[in-house]
Amino acid sequence: MTLNEVKGLDIITRRHITHLICVCSTFGIGSAPSNAKKFFDTTISNMKATGTKFAVLALGSTIYPNFCRAGIRLDRTLDDSGMERFMTLTRADSVDGADNTIENWLHHIKDRILPPSLQNEHLPRNEPPVNQFVWEEANEVGKTKDETANEPEIATSLCLSNEELLKQGGKDSRSIRKITFEVPEGSSYESGDHILVKPVNSDAMTTRFLKCFQKELGKEETRMPWWNSFVCESKARCTPGEEDDSDSDTIFERKCRKSFEIECVEGGNVNLADVFFETPACLFDVVRSQLDLSIKHKDVVELMKVLQTCLDSMLDCLGDDEGCAWKHPIVAEFIGLSYPIVEDSSNGKTKSIETMVARFPTMVNFLEYFQALFLEDFIAQNFAIEGIGPALKLPELLVIMPRLQSRFYSISSSAQTSPDKISITMGVLKTTTSKRVPIEGVCSHYLAGLRPGVDRANIQVVKSSFRLPEDKKSPIIMVGSGTGISPMMGFMEDCHLGRQDGHTIAAINLFFGCRTNNDFIYKDVIKKYESDGLLNLHLALSRVPNGPKTYVQNRLVDMGLAASELLMNRDTHLYVCGDARMANSCFEASVELLRNHQAMSRVKAVKHLLDMRVEGRWQMDVWDIVSHYDKSKEIVEENAKKAAKIWLNRFKGGDQYTRLE
Repeated sequence: MTLNEVKGLDIITRRHITHLICVCSTFGIGSAPSNAKKFFDTTISNMKATGTKFAVLALGSTIYPNFCRAGIRLDRTLDDSGMERFMTLTRADSVDGADNTIENWLHHIKDRILPPSLQNEHLPRNEPPVNQFVWEEANEVGKTKDETANEPEIATSLCLSNEELLKQGGKDSRSIRKITFEVPEGSSYESGDHILVKPVNSDAMTTRFLKCFQKELGKEETRMPWWNSFVCESKARCTPGEEDDSDSDTIFERKCRKSFEIECVEGGNVNLADVFFETPACLFDVVRSQLDLSIKHKDVVELMKVLQTCLDSMLDCLGDDEGCAWKHPIVAEFIGLSYPIVEDSSNGKTKSIETMVARFPTMVNFLEYFQALFLEDFIAQNFAIEGIGPALKLPELLVIMPRLQSRFYSISSSAQTSPDKISITMGVLKTTTSKRVPIEGVCSHYLAGLRPGVDRANIQVVKSSFRLPEDKKSPIIMVGSGTGISPMMGFMEDCHLGRQDGHTIAAINLFFGCRTNNDFIYKDVIKKYESDGLLNLHLALSRVPNGPKTYVQNRLVDMGLAASELLMNRDTHLYVCGDARMANSCFEASVELLRNHQAMSRVKAVKHLLDMRVEGRWQMDVWDIVSHYDKSKEIVEENAKKAAKIWLNRFKGGDQYTRLE
C-alpha cells in the first residue's frame, strides 16, 4: 500500500502489524512523493507501538539537493513513533547505480523477515508447481481461436521522417537520428515535453529466442493427466489435424504463430499461471512486444537460483551417478558461473554478476550457449538411462521473465512551429560488452528501423516542467552534450520565432559537447542562429586527434567572469540536458566560477545554485534521473487493472474456474 494509506499509523495497532517495510523516493528539492504527502501531513501521537519493527529504503540521486530527504524524514518519523528500527536506513543513489543497493537491501529484509518455511532454501522439493502450455483448440466451425486472442496494441502515430544526423553515420558506425511522428490523436505538446515510446524486440531477436526452444515447440504433444506432469514433460493440447504432421519445422512455425495460455499445476489444482501479459495470445507476439530479453544486474541472482533449481531437479534422477554429471564440462562451467552469484557469503558477488552480464547480455546469448544443458535432454544424451526431457521449458521461463519497459525521449521540435509533428533526437546504441559481446539498444534500433510514411509507433506525450522563462528577455544558458541538445533545439526555434515576431530576446549562451566536428549535429541550424545573433556558441570537442579532451564544463569555466555574472543575475535561467555525471560536473564548475570570480565560499556558492533550482531557474533533463511520476503512475494503474481483470475472469464464480485434469 502507499504511505497515504497508513497516515497516522493507526493501522499498525489496529491490525497488529509486526513489520512495516517502506520504500520512499524523493522529488524536487526534497519533497515526498504525492502518494506519501498525507502521511507526512498527519501528526503521529504516542502510539506505544513498541511491538512493531520497521525498515526504510530511501531512493534518490546525489545530483539533486537534499539527497533522499523524504526517506530520511520517514525513518526518523517512524523511530519517533515508538517503533523499533530493525535495519539501519539504506539510501540508494541512482547516479552511482542503485540496483546492487536495492538487491542487497531486499536480501537482508527477506533474511530477517521470512520464516524458515518461506525461505527459498527450505522450500519443499517434492511436487513443485509446474507451468505448461495450453494451445488454443479449434472452434465449432473448424477455425482456430487465434483470431479472437489478445492482439498487440495498435501503433497509432505514423513515422513521417527518419534522418541520419551524423555525416558518417550508418549501420556499421555510430548513428544519431532525427525521427518525426504525427502527434497522437487527441494529444498536444509544448516545447520541452517528452514522449513515451513502447518498443518491440526485433523479429530477428524474437526468432533467435524461440529457436532456442525449437525441440520443445517442434514436436506434437498429447494431453496427459496432471499427476504425470511432475515426472514427464509438460504436455500441451493439440488442435485437430496436427497429429499426422511429423515435420518439426512446420510444427514449430505454427506454434510460434499460435495462441496459448499457461496453466499452473500445483497440488492437484490447475489454474492459469500468474503472468503479466494477457492470454490467450500469439506466442511470437508475446515474445516480441512483451518480454524484456535483456539480462539486468538486478535480476541475475534470482535467475541463477531458478536455473540451479532446474538443474538440481534434472540431475536428481541420476541417483548415485549424480556425481558424474557434476564433473561434466558444461555443468561445471555453469556451477562456476552461478555459485559466486547465489552464494550469500561470496565476496566477489558484484564482480561475478558483472561478468555474467558481460558474457550474456541477453537471455538469447545465455540460452544459445547453455542450450545443451538446459534445453535438450541432457541426461539421455550423456548417460545410458532414459532422461526426463529438458531442465528448462519455455512456459517456466515465460512466467519469470520481466516486462519490456517503455522509454522516454525529449522532444526536439517546437510546438509553436510544428504543432502537428513531434521530433526526437536519438542515439542508436550499438556497442560491445567488456567480454566483446555485441549488444544493440532495443528501442533505439526499433525506432531507427521505422520506415517514413509506412510504419507507425506507439507513442504518448508526457508533460514536463522543462520550460523557457516566461519573460522573453531573461538571459538563458543552455548546456547539452550529444543528444542532450534535443530539447534545446525546440527552445531555440521558439526564441527565433519570438524575434521574428518582434520580441526582444536575450542572447542565448549555448554550451554543446560532442566528440569531433563530424559529430556536430544540427550544425547548420545552430551556426545560422549564431550568425543571426540569437546565440553565442561554446563548442566542446572531446575526441579531436592530438587535441585535448574538452567538455562542456570546461567551456563553462573558460567563460570565466561573464559566466559568473550570468549566474548571479536574478533573471538568468540555466538548462542542462544529457548524462547525469555531466550535469553534476556542470554544477561543480558553476560552484568554482562563483568562488573564483564572485568571492564566494563554497557553502554560499552551493546555496546560491540550489536557490536557482528552488526558483525554477536551474532545470535539468538528465538521463536515468528525471522521473515522470504521473505517467509512471498511469502505467502502473493500467497494468494493475489488466491484472485484476485477468484474475477476475479466472476466479469469478468460485471453484468452477479451478480445473482438475
